[in-house]
Amino acid sequence: MPTPEPKFVQHLGRSYLVVAQFPNTESGIKESNQYMTRHPKAGVLLVEGDQVLLSHSDDKGTGTGPSNMTAKAKRAVLNYGAGVCLDAYRQTFCGDGARTIALSFDLTTRQADAAIDAGRELAGGTAFA
Repeated sequence: MPTPEPKFVQHLGRSYLVVAQFPNTESGIKESNQYMTRHPKAGVLLVEGDQVLLSHSDDKGTGTGPSNMTAKAKRAVLNYGAGVCLDAYRQTFCGDGARTIALSFDLTTRQADAAIDAGRELAGGTAFA
């Protein structure tokens, strides 16, 4: 099954990584509440049109962009691709560790750690050098 490209949304002048989205209906709101119960670090970012968008509660929403990334993160993006790095970072929201994420992408644990950190930088989180 192909992995969808990460979705970012602009809100209040910042860019946020959307970890899940649900229809803005009674059943969609129920599903989003169930998702947030299973993933306590997810929260409602905003309701946009007919969609409820969830993001990670620690996402400060200031995407650093590729030009401001650390050298380690640039290498990870070059080696594994921005989509893999962002998806690896997104999987940490569910409580997955580097070992589990490494198995998902056929990487070593060190490579998964680098991909997670690069994804965090791309999403606007804190950089760990």
